Amino acid sequence: MNLINTLYETVLDLHTETTYRYREGRNTVPDRLNFDTQKLIDCGAIVICKGMNGDPESPDYKKHLDDGSTNLITLYNIKHAIKNNPDSWILEAIKHPITIAPIGWKDMSLETYDGKYNQILWSLKKLGIPYKEMLKHNSLYETVLDLHELRGGLYRELRKELPDVPEWVFNDLYYTTARFNPEMMNPTHPNYQYFQDLKKMKWKFFPNLHITMDKLDSESRHNIGPRIKGATLFDGDKERHEKQLELLKSGSKKPLIMAMNRSEKGKLEMWEGWHRLIQLFIMNPDGFDYPVYVGIR
Repeated sequence: MNLINTLYETVLDLHTETTYRYREGRNTVPDRLNFDTQKLIDCGAIVICKGMNGDPESPDYKKHLDDGSTNLITLYNIKHAIKNNPDSWILEAIKHPITIAPIGWKDMSLETYDGKYNQILWSLKKLGIPYKEMLKHNSLYETVLDLHELRGGLYRELRKELPDVPEWVFNDLYYTTARFNPEMMNPTHPNYQYFQDLKKMKWKFFPNLHITMDKLDSESRHNIGPRIKGATLFDGDKERHEKQLELLKSGSKKPLIMAMNRSEKGKLEMWEGWHRLIQLFIMNPDGFDYPVYVGIR
């Protein structure tokens, strides 16, 4: 029996293999690490998405569930689906991710079954990310932020105001902007009107929009050009590019967020997903088909 204590990987089945599957009643991995679910999402080790029917025998196979459930899919799941079952529901589900960790998943690494926990360890190892970087940091500051979020209900209040905004756009653009730039919620602040105008936008999803450099507006092309050639803008920029490249190669298709440019007719402004877009152009300099949410003012 092979035990690798530093990785908390324990051989549990009869074939002396690390357990990556579910088996009822088998949750025996010792000394679980208390991972921060949001960090796992941000680094690409896991994807949380709206619940989907994963039973190939069901007539509703690959259809989204309307019961409020969610699926937790690991990089391990994605890579094995690509290799062994390209038609898997998993590869469809990850096209509809939830970017902000739901409250119910906050203690996921302590509560999930051992197979899923081992999948997370595998995924982090594959990405080259030390486990300690993914741990929760229970500082007073973060505790205060969590309490503020739970009591103030910023997410819930903003969602009530914007019920028709697609989930991906809401999480990645509206909620993130409001959470980290709370001054935009203040009517006396110079950027208040910008955020109000943002709320008026209409969004359309293009599952396979053909993107070429000449479809982007001049500012987006200007910003992308030097970075395609390797220029970095800030500490950690290079690492983010490497992570996005790894995710793209694994089959991940997190949508880009763009908007129609008001002054350059027919051109698209790049808003969210810069590292992903740059890697896509490096891989496909003549253009590519990719899921995009487009905002219309």
